[in-house]
Amino acid sequence: MDFNAPKSIWIKVITAVLAVGFVILIISTFVAEESAAALIFPMAIIILVFALSYYFSVTKYEISGNRIVVHRPFDSVTIPKGELTATRIYAKDIRMSIRTFGIGGVFSYTGTFWNSKFGSMTWYVTKMDNAVLLVDGRSNKTVISPDNPEKFIESLQ
Repeated sequence: MDFNAPKSIWIKVITAVLAVGFVILIISTFVAEESAAALIFPMAIIILVFALSYYFSVTKYEISGNRIVVHRPFDSVTIPKGELTATRIYAKDIRMSIRTFGIGGVFSYTGTFWNSKFGSMTWYVTKMDNAVLLVDGRSNKTVISPDNPEKFIESLQ
């Protein structure tokens, strides 16, 4: 069963702001006469951030047999259902999380995050209002955000 990964307004805004900044840098490169070389490094960094963020972004979630598959543009991540428990959590529970490694809002929130309520978590989130916390038998926590969290949890049963 497939579940969409809808993008929140914040992800859209962050991605758009970065894209506009990139366009401004490109235009500045063509307008600037002597300092164009100085803009090459910032442009390379923005291109790298954009490319990596897109590569690791989430496109959809799938419950398939004994696993959950997080689909990304060029690959996927598999989470075994084994001893998995799923709990609906709310944006207020994870909003003040600290990103310890990963992407914080360009195309998605992906990577390792930490907060005082849940500790360390791996996120594949596109909309915090749809968050579902998955905990496996070893207490590893994964947060995802399917378009219909209640139906997703029901489908895991």
